[in-house]
Amino acid sequence: MTDDDAPEVPEVLSRSERRARAAGDSLRTFIRDLAQHTFGNDTLSEDPVDLTIRVRTDPGNNWALTFDPPLRDQVVSQFADVTAERDSYVDGRAYCFRCQTIQCEHAVPTSPLQVFSGYGQMGTPSWQEFAQVLLDERDERAANLYAKPPQVVVRIQKGSLLKADQLSSFGRASKTYSLLGQVIAGYFSAGNGHTPGNGDARFAVSFQFVEIRTTHGKTGLRINPVVRLPEETPLADLFATGWGGWLARALEQGSSSLQQMEARVSECAPGDSAAVRSVMKRIPAVMNQFVNSIERGHRQSKRRTNHSEARRKQERPVHMAIEDMRKADCTALLYDEKTNTVIVPGGRNRFHVFAPGGKHVTSFSGNQGTIDFRTKTRRWRPMSSEERSEFMTQYEDRDTKAE
Repeated sequence: MTDDDAPEVPEVLSRSERRARAAGDSLRTFIRDLAQHTFGNDTLSEDPVDLTIRVRTDPGNNWALTFDPPLRDQVVSQFADVTAERDSYVDGRAYCFRCQTIQCEHAVPTSPLQVFSGYGQMGTPSWQEFAQVLLDERDERAANLYAKPPQVVVRIQKGSLLKADQLSSFGRASKTYSLLGQVIAGYFSAGNGHTPGNGDARFAVSFQFVEIRTTHGKTGLRINPVVRLPEETPLADLFATGWGGWLARALEQGSSSLQQMEARVSECAPGDSAAVRSVMKRIPAVMNQFVNSIERGHRQSKRRTNHSEARRKQERPVHMAIEDMRKADCTALLYDEKTNTVIVPGGRNRFHVFAPGGKHVTSFSGNQGTIDFRTKTRRWRPMSSEERSEFMTQYEDRDTKAE
Protein backbone atom coordinates (compact mmCIF):
# COMPACT_ATOMS: atom_id res chain seq x y z
CA MET A 1 0.00 0.00 0.00
CA THR A 2 1.38 3.35 -1.02
CA ASP A 3 0.93 6.62 0.83
CA ASP A 4 -1.65 7.66 -1.80
CA ASP A 5 -3.77 4.60 -1.02
CA ALA A 6 -3.80 5.21 2.75
CA PRO A 7 -7.27 6.02 4.16
CA GLU A 8 -7.88 9.66 4.96
CA VAL A 9 -7.49 10.41 8.64
CA PRO A 10 -10.57 12.21 9.97
CA GLU A 11 -9.99 15.70 11.27
CA VAL A 12 -9.79 15.77 15.02
CA LEU A 13 -11.32 18.86 16.56
CA SER A 14 -11.18 20.00 20.10
CA ARG A 15 -14.36 20.66 22.08
CA SER A 16 -13.86 24.40 21.65
CA GLU A 17 -13.39 24.07 17.90
CA ARG A 18 -16.53 21.91 17.56
CA ARG A 19 -18.58 24.48 19.44
CA ALA A 20 -17.16 27.32 17.35
CA ARG A 21 -18.04 25.48 14.15
CA ALA A 22 -21.58 24.72 15.39
CA ALA A 23 -22.12 28.34 16.45
CA GLY A 24 -20.85 29.59 13.09
CA ASP A 25 -23.13 27.22 11.20
CA SER A 26 -26.17 28.33 13.25
CA LEU A 27 -25.34 31.99 12.65
CA ARG A 28 -24.83 31.36 8.92
CA THR A 29 -28.25 29.69 8.63
CA PHE A 30 -29.92 32.51 10.58
CA ILE A 31 -28.37 35.24 8.39
CA ARG A 32 -29.12 33.37 5.16
CA ASP A 33 -32.79 32.71 5.95
CA LEU A 34 -33.34 36.24 7.30
CA ALA A 35 -31.76 37.94 4.29
CA GLN A 36 -33.61 35.80 1.74
CA HIS A 37 -36.97 36.25 3.46
CA THR A 38 -36.53 39.99 3.98
CA PHE A 39 -35.09 41.05 0.62
CA GLY A 40 -35.84 38.20 -1.78
CA ASN A 41 -33.21 35.79 -3.03
CA ASP A 42 -33.03 37.38 -6.49
CA THR A 43 -32.21 40.79 -5.01
CA LEU A 44 -29.18 39.58 -3.10
CA SER A 45 -25.83 39.63 -4.84
CA GLU A 46 -23.46 36.67 -4.63
CA ASP A 47 -20.67 39.05 -3.69
CA PRO A 48 -19.33 38.79 -0.11
CA VAL A 49 -20.89 41.12 2.45
CA ASP A 50 -18.95 42.35 5.49
CA LEU A 51 -21.15 42.35 8.60
CA THR A 52 -20.38 43.91 11.95
CA ILE A 53 -22.31 42.41 14.88
CA ARG A 54 -22.36 44.06 18.30
CA VAL A 55 -22.78 41.62 21.19
CA ARG A 56 -22.28 41.94 24.94
CA THR A 57 -21.75 39.06 27.38
CA ASP A 58 -22.41 38.99 31.11
CA PRO A 59 -20.13 36.45 32.86
CA GLY A 60 -21.91 37.04 36.16
CA ASN A 61 -25.23 35.98 34.58
CA ASN A 62 -24.25 32.61 33.13
CA TRP A 63 -22.48 34.41 30.26
CA ALA A 64 -25.80 35.71 28.89
CA LEU A 65 -25.55 37.43 25.51
CA THR A 66 -27.21 40.74 24.71
CA PHE A 67 -27.49 42.18 21.18
CA ASP A 68 -28.06 45.94 21.04
CA PRO A 69 -29.70 46.66 18.71
CA PRO A 70 -31.33 43.21 18.32
CA LEU A 71 -29.41 40.77 16.13
CA ARG A 72 -32.16 40.74 13.50
CA ASP A 73 -32.12 44.54 13.20
CA GLN A 74 -28.34 44.61 12.91
CA VAL A 75 -28.31 42.12 10.04
CA VAL A 76 -31.27 43.66 8.19
CA SER A 77 -29.94 47.23 8.37
CA GLN A 78 -26.57 46.21 6.95
CA PHE A 79 -28.07 44.20 4.12
CA ALA A 80 -30.42 47.13 3.46
CA ASP A 81 -27.41 49.33 2.78
CA VAL A 82 -26.13 46.76 0.28
CA THR A 83 -29.46 46.42 -1.58
CA ALA A 84 -30.60 50.05 -1.33
CA GLU A 85 -29.44 50.93 -4.84
CA ARG A 86 -31.25 47.98 -6.45
CA ASP A 87 -33.95 49.23 -8.86
CA SER A 88 -36.80 46.85 -8.01
CA TYR A 89 -39.83 49.15 -8.02
CA VAL A 90 -40.96 52.17 -10.03
CA ASP A 91 -44.56 53.19 -10.70
CA GLY A 92 -45.61 52.16 -14.20
CA ARG A 93 -43.12 49.32 -14.74
CA ALA A 94 -43.33 45.58 -13.93
CA TYR A 95 -40.22 43.90 -12.52
CA CYS A 96 -38.39 41.56 -14.91
CA PHE A 97 -36.81 38.66 -13.03
CA ARG A 98 -34.89 37.49 -16.09
CA CYS A 99 -33.06 40.81 -16.39
CA GLN A 100 -33.33 41.55 -12.63
CA THR A 101 -34.43 45.13 -13.22
CA ILE A 102 -37.40 47.36 -14.01
CA GLN A 103 -35.40 49.27 -16.62
CA CYS A 104 -35.38 46.66 -19.40
CA GLU A 105 -37.66 46.60 -22.45
CA HIS A 106 -39.73 43.75 -20.95
CA ALA A 107 -40.96 45.92 -18.06
CA VAL A 108 -43.64 47.80 -20.06
CA PRO A 109 -46.18 46.76 -22.72
CA THR A 110 -45.30 47.39 -26.35
CA SER A 111 -48.73 48.86 -27.13
CA PRO A 112 -51.26 51.04 -25.25
CA LEU A 113 -53.84 48.30 -25.84
CA GLN A 114 -51.89 45.62 -23.97
CA VAL A 115 -52.14 44.43 -20.37
CA PHE A 116 -49.88 42.18 -18.32
CA SER A 117 -50.77 38.54 -19.06
CA GLY A 118 -48.34 36.68 -16.78
CA TYR A 119 -44.74 35.80 -16.07
CA GLY A 120 -42.91 33.33 -18.28
CA GLN A 121 -40.80 30.47 -16.93
CA MET A 122 -37.73 32.68 -16.62
CA GLY A 123 -39.65 35.52 -14.98
CA THR A 124 -40.06 37.65 -18.12
CA PRO A 125 -43.27 39.75 -18.19
CA SER A 126 -45.71 38.86 -20.99
CA TRP A 127 -48.17 41.28 -22.57
CA GLN A 128 -51.36 40.77 -24.56
CA GLU A 129 -54.12 42.98 -25.95
CA PHE A 130 -56.84 43.57 -23.36
CA ALA A 131 -59.64 42.50 -25.69
CA GLN A 132 -57.88 39.22 -26.45
CA VAL A 133 -57.39 38.51 -22.74
CA LEU A 134 -61.14 38.91 -22.19
CA LEU A 135 -61.88 36.59 -25.12
CA ASP A 136 -59.40 33.97 -23.89
CA GLU A 137 -61.04 34.04 -20.45
CA ARG A 138 -64.51 33.85 -22.06
CA ASP A 139 -65.57 37.15 -20.58
CA GLU A 140 -68.75 38.14 -22.42
CA ARG A 141 -68.07 41.80 -21.65
CA ALA A 142 -65.44 41.87 -24.40
CA ALA A 143 -68.21 42.98 -26.75
CA ASN A 144 -68.82 46.04 -24.55
CA LEU A 145 -65.47 47.44 -25.64
CA TYR A 146 -66.95 48.03 -29.09
CA ALA A 147 -70.53 48.95 -28.11
CA LYS A 148 -72.05 52.34 -28.88
CA PRO A 149 -71.19 54.06 -26.65
CA PRO A 150 -68.22 51.88 -25.64
CA GLN A 151 -67.96 50.70 -22.03
CA VAL A 152 -64.97 50.42 -19.69
CA VAL A 153 -64.49 46.79 -18.60
CA VAL A 154 -62.73 45.88 -15.33
CA ARG A 155 -61.52 42.39 -14.38
CA ILE A 156 -59.67 40.90 -11.39
CA GLN A 157 -56.91 38.31 -11.88
CA LYS A 158 -55.23 36.22 -9.19
CA GLY A 159 -51.49 36.55 -8.71
CA SER A 160 -51.05 32.78 -8.40
CA LEU A 161 -52.44 32.28 -11.91
CA LEU A 162 -50.28 35.03 -13.37
CA LYS A 163 -47.20 33.33 -11.87
CA ALA A 164 -48.26 29.74 -12.67
CA ASP A 165 -45.55 29.22 -15.33
CA GLN A 166 -42.80 31.08 -13.44
CA LEU A 167 -40.00 28.93 -12.03
CA SER A 168 -39.01 29.32 -8.38
CA SER A 169 -35.41 29.95 -9.42
CA PHE A 170 -36.63 32.94 -11.45
CA GLY A 171 -38.57 34.79 -8.77
CA ARG A 172 -41.86 32.97 -8.30
CA ALA A 173 -41.61 33.21 -4.49
CA SER A 174 -39.59 36.43 -4.50
CA LYS A 175 -40.45 39.32 -2.19
CA THR A 176 -38.56 41.77 -4.40
CA TYR A 177 -41.73 42.18 -6.48
CA SER A 178 -44.42 39.74 -5.37
CA LEU A 179 -47.47 39.99 -7.60
CA LEU A 180 -50.48 39.41 -5.30
CA GLY A 181 -53.02 40.02 -8.05
CA GLN A 182 -54.02 42.62 -10.59
CA VAL A 183 -57.00 44.54 -11.90
CA ILE A 184 -57.00 45.03 -15.67
CA ALA A 185 -59.21 47.79 -17.04
CA GLY A 186 -59.92 49.48 -20.35
CA TYR A 187 -60.33 50.85 -22.79
CA PHE A 188 -59.81 54.45 -21.70
CA SER A 189 -59.29 57.54 -23.79
CA ALA A 190 -57.58 60.75 -22.80
CA GLY A 191 -60.20 62.59 -24.83
CA ASN A 192 -63.09 62.64 -22.37
CA GLY A 193 -61.95 60.63 -19.39
CA HIS A 194 -64.41 57.76 -19.48
CA THR A 195 -65.02 56.30 -22.94
CA PRO A 196 -62.71 55.04 -25.64
CA GLY A 197 -61.77 57.17 -28.55
CA ASN A 198 -60.71 55.90 -31.94
CA GLY A 199 -57.63 54.03 -33.05
CA ASP A 200 -54.46 54.51 -31.05
CA ALA A 201 -56.17 56.94 -28.60
CA ARG A 202 -57.41 53.96 -26.59
CA PHE A 203 -55.41 52.36 -23.81
CA ALA A 204 -55.73 49.75 -21.06
CA VAL A 205 -54.11 49.68 -17.61
CA SER A 206 -52.78 46.80 -15.49
CA PHE A 207 -53.23 47.84 -11.86
CA GLN A 208 -50.84 45.42 -10.15
CA PHE A 209 -51.20 44.80 -6.42
CA VAL A 210 -47.67 43.99 -5.30
CA GLU A 211 -45.69 43.29 -2.15
CA ILE A 212 -42.17 44.69 -2.24
CA ARG A 213 -39.26 45.20 0.13
CA THR A 214 -38.31 48.78 0.90
CA THR A 215 -34.68 49.89 1.23
CA HIS A 216 -34.86 49.03 4.94
CA GLY A 217 -36.19 45.54 4.33
CA LYS A 218 -39.73 46.43 5.44
CA THR A 219 -42.84 45.14 3.71
CA GLY A 220 -44.27 47.60 1.20
CA LEU A 221 -47.70 47.29 -0.46
CA ARG A 222 -48.37 49.15 -3.70
CA ILE A 223 -50.88 49.49 -6.53
CA ASN A 224 -48.67 49.76 -9.58
CA PRO A 225 -50.50 51.14 -12.66
CA VAL A 226 -48.58 49.64 -15.57
CA VAL A 227 -49.46 51.21 -18.91
CA ARG A 228 -47.94 52.51 -22.12
CA LEU A 229 -49.83 55.69 -22.88
CA PRO A 230 -49.90 57.35 -26.29
CA GLU A 231 -46.95 59.72 -26.63
CA GLU A 232 -45.32 58.03 -23.57
CA THR A 233 -47.20 60.28 -21.12
CA PRO A 234 -46.96 59.12 -17.46
CA LEU A 235 -50.37 58.33 -15.96
CA ALA A 236 -49.70 60.73 -13.09
CA ASP A 237 -49.15 63.56 -15.58
CA LEU A 238 -52.44 62.69 -17.26
CA PHE A 239 -54.23 62.89 -13.91
CA ALA A 240 -52.56 66.25 -13.25
CA THR A 241 -54.32 67.70 -16.31
CA GLY A 242 -57.70 66.99 -14.71
CA TRP A 243 -58.40 63.90 -16.80
CA GLY A 244 -60.04 60.88 -15.19
CA GLY A 245 -60.61 62.33 -11.74
CA TRP A 246 -62.86 59.39 -10.86
CA LEU A 247 -60.09 56.94 -11.75
CA ALA A 248 -57.49 58.93 -9.81
CA ARG A 249 -59.78 58.89 -6.75
CA ALA A 250 -60.25 55.13 -6.98
CA LEU A 251 -56.48 54.68 -7.17
CA GLU A 252 -55.91 57.01 -4.21
CA GLN A 253 -58.51 55.20 -2.09
CA GLY A 254 -57.07 51.79 -2.92
CA SER A 255 -53.53 52.97 -2.18
CA SER A 256 -54.69 54.41 1.14
CA SER A 257 -56.14 51.03 2.14
CA LEU A 258 -52.84 49.34 1.31
CA GLN A 259 -50.93 51.95 3.33
CA GLN A 260 -53.05 51.11 6.36
CA MET A 261 -52.35 47.40 5.84
CA GLU A 262 -48.65 48.14 5.44
CA ALA A 263 -48.67 49.99 8.77
CA ARG A 264 -50.36 47.01 10.46
CA VAL A 265 -47.78 44.61 9.02
CA SER A 266 -44.96 46.82 10.35
CA GLU A 267 -46.48 46.54 13.82
CA CYS A 268 -46.34 42.71 13.76
CA ALA A 269 -43.59 41.12 15.81
CA PRO A 270 -40.53 39.99 13.76
CA GLY A 271 -41.05 36.42 12.63
CA ASP A 272 -44.80 36.40 13.44
CA SER A 273 -45.86 35.07 10.04
CA ALA A 274 -49.35 34.20 11.29
CA ALA A 275 -50.05 37.83 12.20
CA VAL A 276 -48.74 39.01 8.81
CA ARG A 277 -50.91 36.48 6.95
CA SER A 278 -53.93 37.66 8.92
CA VAL A 279 -53.38 41.21 7.66
CA MET A 280 -52.61 40.16 4.08
CA LYS A 281 -55.88 38.20 3.84
CA ARG A 282 -57.60 41.55 3.23
CA ILE A 283 -55.90 42.01 -0.16
CA PRO A 284 -58.78 40.42 -2.16
CA ALA A 285 -61.28 42.67 -0.34
CA VAL A 286 -59.23 45.76 -1.20
CA MET A 287 -59.07 44.63 -4.84
CA ASN A 288 -62.86 44.20 -4.93
CA GLN A 289 -63.35 47.66 -3.42
CA PHE A 290 -60.98 49.08 -6.03
CA VAL A 291 -62.98 47.47 -8.86
CA ASN A 292 -66.23 48.77 -7.41
CA SER A 293 -64.77 52.28 -7.18
CA ILE A 294 -63.68 52.23 -10.82
CA GLU A 295 -67.01 50.90 -12.08
CA ARG A 296 -69.03 53.30 -9.92
CA GLY A 297 -66.87 56.26 -10.95
CA HIS A 298 -67.21 55.31 -14.62
CA ARG A 299 -71.02 55.18 -14.39
CA GLN A 300 -71.18 58.50 -12.57
CA SER A 301 -68.82 60.17 -15.01
CA LYS A 302 -71.08 59.24 -17.91
CA ARG A 303 -74.12 60.74 -16.17
CA ARG A 304 -72.38 63.85 -14.94
CA THR A 305 -72.80 66.90 -17.16
CA ASN A 306 -69.89 69.15 -18.02
CA HIS A 307 -71.32 71.78 -15.68
CA SER A 308 -71.54 69.44 -12.67
CA GLU A 309 -68.05 68.12 -13.37
CA ALA A 310 -66.71 71.67 -13.36
CA ARG A 311 -68.44 72.36 -10.05
CA ARG A 312 -66.97 69.17 -8.60
CA LYS A 313 -63.48 70.32 -9.56
CA GLN A 314 -64.14 73.67 -7.90
CA GLU A 315 -64.87 71.85 -4.63
CA ARG A 316 -61.24 70.78 -4.58
CA PRO A 317 -59.06 73.54 -3.11
CA VAL A 318 -57.02 73.99 -6.30
CA HIS A 319 -57.84 77.69 -6.58
CA MET A 320 -56.23 78.30 -3.15
CA ALA A 321 -52.88 76.79 -4.08
CA ILE A 322 -51.10 80.01 -5.03
CA GLU A 323 -52.41 81.96 -2.04
CA ASP A 324 -51.54 79.18 0.41
CA MET A 325 -48.14 78.82 -1.18
CA ARG A 326 -47.33 82.49 -0.65
CA LYS A 327 -48.43 82.29 3.01
CA ALA A 328 -46.78 78.92 3.65
CA ASP A 329 -44.51 78.27 6.60
CA CYS A 330 -41.46 76.87 4.83
CA THR A 331 -40.56 74.70 7.81
CA ALA A 332 -43.87 72.83 7.38
CA LEU A 333 -43.10 71.63 3.84
CA LEU A 334 -43.17 67.85 3.39
CA TYR A 335 -41.70 65.52 0.78
CA ASP A 336 -43.74 62.63 -0.64
CA GLU A 337 -41.34 59.70 -1.05
CA LYS A 338 -43.77 57.75 -3.24
CA THR A 339 -44.57 60.42 -5.83
CA ASN A 340 -41.42 62.54 -5.44
CA THR A 341 -43.49 65.69 -4.93
CA VAL A 342 -43.59 68.52 -2.37
CA ILE A 343 -46.61 68.78 -0.05
CA VAL A 344 -47.60 72.29 1.07
CA PRO A 345 -50.10 72.36 3.98
CA GLY A 346 -52.56 75.27 3.69
CA GLY A 347 -55.37 76.74 5.74
CA ARG A 348 -58.61 74.89 6.57
CA ASN A 349 -56.93 71.46 6.17
CA ARG A 350 -55.92 72.06 2.55
CA PHE A 351 -52.95 70.27 1.01
CA HIS A 352 -51.28 71.30 -2.24
CA VAL A 353 -48.99 69.05 -4.30
CA PHE A 354 -46.13 70.61 -6.24
CA ALA A 355 -43.55 69.04 -8.54
CA PRO A 356 -39.93 69.61 -7.41
CA GLY A 357 -39.54 72.27 -10.10
CA GLY A 358 -42.34 74.37 -8.58
CA LYS A 359 -45.23 73.34 -10.86
CA HIS A 360 -48.58 72.90 -9.09
CA VAL A 361 -49.88 69.34 -9.65
CA THR A 362 -53.10 69.02 -7.62
CA SER A 363 -54.78 69.88 -4.31
CA PHE A 364 -56.94 67.95 -1.86
CA SER A 365 -58.59 68.30 1.54
CA GLY A 366 -57.52 66.37 4.61
CA ASN A 367 -56.85 66.87 8.31
CA GLN A 368 -54.06 66.55 10.86
CA GLY A 369 -54.54 62.79 10.74
CA THR A 370 -53.49 62.87 7.10
CA ILE A 371 -50.06 64.19 8.10
CA ASP A 372 -49.78 61.89 11.11
CA PHE A 373 -50.59 58.74 9.14
CA ARG A 374 -48.43 59.47 6.11
CA THR A 375 -45.42 60.47 8.20
CA LYS A 376 -45.86 57.41 10.42
CA THR A 377 -45.86 55.16 7.35
CA ARG A 378 -42.83 57.08 6.02
CA ARG A 379 -44.59 58.20 2.86
CA TRP A 380 -44.17 61.85 3.88
CA ARG A 381 -41.13 63.31 5.62
CA PRO A 382 -40.06 66.82 6.63
CA MET A 383 -37.82 68.50 4.08
CA SER A 384 -34.32 69.56 5.01
CA SER A 385 -33.42 73.24 4.99
CA GLU A 386 -31.39 72.73 1.80
CA GLU A 387 -34.31 71.00 0.07
CA ARG A 388 -36.73 73.73 1.16
CA SER A 389 -34.42 76.47 -0.06
CA GLU A 390 -33.95 74.81 -3.46
CA PHE A 391 -37.70 74.23 -3.90
CA MET A 392 -38.64 77.79 -2.91
CA THR A 393 -36.09 79.19 -5.34
CA GLN A 394 -37.49 77.07 -8.16
CA TYR A 395 -41.07 78.00 -7.25
CA GLU A 396 -40.31 81.72 -7.08
CA ASP A 397 -38.51 81.59 -10.43
CA ARG A 398 -41.52 79.85 -11.97
CA ASP A 399 -43.95 82.29 -10.32
CA THR A 400 -41.98 85.29 -11.59
CA LYS A 401 -42.00 83.95 -15.16
CA ALA A 402 -45.75 83.32 -14.95
CA GLU A 403 -46.35 86.94 -13.99
